[in-house]
Amino acid sequence: ENMAHDLKRMDLAKPETSILELAGALEQEFGCSPVAGGVAALRLREIAGSFARLAVRFRFDLPPYYALVLRTLVTLEGIALEADPNFRLLAAAHPVVISVALRTARKPATSAMVRDLLINQDGGLQWDRIRQLATVAQTSPNARPGGENMK
Repeated sequence: ENMAHDLKRMDLAKPETSILELAGALEQEFGCSPVAGGVAALRLREIAGSFARLAVRFRFDLPPYYALVLRTLVTLEGIALEADPNFRLLAAAHPVVISVALRTARKPATSAMVRDLLINQDGGLQWDRIRQLATVAQTSPNARPGGENMK
């Protein structure tokens, strides 16, 4: 349901879109097939396909550059998979995404996203997710000594 609210806050989902209906569709597309290793283990192509089905069904207002960027990333993932069949673009991108999110956390939407990512419903830290992010960051080619990532 959080993601459904996020899509509306980002003005991708139309104002008249039912949050419950969108949340149900998101759960159907993304929540019914647990993946070992979490989201980072998924292929971007799979996520893009699911998102495209939702975009058509709910008539998302997608700026043209969203499709261009997504197509570019899916193509890059395909090239990387030719070189290394075990490559996981989302796992490789996690440290960079978290770094950017934390640097721009002055924006309310970004702060909410980081909070949702790291804090559970009871207000406690999601230690499994933090460990997973730390593991991914540690193995990232962009990781630098002292905990600094790409700037």
